[in-house]
Amino acid sequence: MLSDRGYMSSSYHSGHSEKNVVYILIAINTLAFLLIPQRSNVWLYDLAFSSYGIQSLKLWQFVSYMFLHANFTHIFFNMWGLYLFGMAVLPIMGARRFLQLYLLSGVSGAGLWLLVNWGSRYPLVGASAAIFGVMMAAAMFYPDMRIQLLFPPIPMKMKTFVLVYAGIEIASELSGGGRGIAHLAHLGGFISAYIYLKALYGHQVWDMFGGVSSWLRRMKPTKPSAPRSTSKLPDGWQVYSNQQSSPMSVSKEEIDRILDKISASGMGSLTPDELAKLKRASGDMRQ
Repeated sequence: MLSDRGYMSSSYHSGHSEKNVVYILIAINTLAFLLIPQRSNVWLYDLAFSSYGIQSLKLWQFVSYMFLHANFTHIFFNMWGLYLFGMAVLPIMGARRFLQLYLLSGVSGAGLWLLVNWGSRYPLVGASAAIFGVMMAAAMFYPDMRIQLLFPPIPMKMKTFVLVYAGIEIASELSGGGRGIAHLAHLGGFISAYIYLKALYGHQVWDMFGGVSSWLRRMKPTKPSAPRSTSKLPDGWQVYSNQQSSPMSVSKEEIDRILDKISASGMGSLTPDELAKLKRASGDMRQ
């Protein structure tokens, strides 16, 4: 049950007031969209993320680009995703960890994009990488929660949604399709969020690679189990099967014979020699 998981305990709930963090992020993105003219010099050369800007040591672009958007459709769908998934994740993580997740996903997405696009003339803008990190968090906290897609209108589990989306991003990047969309930035957000949450919550959250791990364990050859002993010795008694290996020890066959005699006639039927052997065997067991 979800309520049994550690991150759902009261110590992880921060109260309704922290939901303002999502509203604040939406407000900052909206204000930046309204107040900073798209493709102005400040927008393009100072705040958007680019290879040229990083070469010029404008390192703040790793963060500032997340609050810029190319058009209304771009910001609308990003903010809608931030609201839907952020409101589910924030009460579990709290404001501080949620912001860390958001910024880490955005920065990592930009970094992965830059590795492949070093020297590119095109800038990178948008909160998509950060939103993809929040989506991954929602899938890891609520893997079996069912959601309804808009296009196409198909219901599916959150974990399935994220895996399908990740597959589309990988296929699109490899095929070179979807120009103008930073698929690598999206994947960077996915990957960094997964690593961050696994480091924080370990096995308490959904493991994207759990199926692969289970398959590898099943494929690993198992060692044959040792045959079970049919001896009548009590648990913990240790005897030698070959008396010659230790002259002071008692063979298993001899102890079995003595135990059978006790079972049939009682302790009083034992000879002094048999009692001595039984005592010796019990001493071996205590060593």
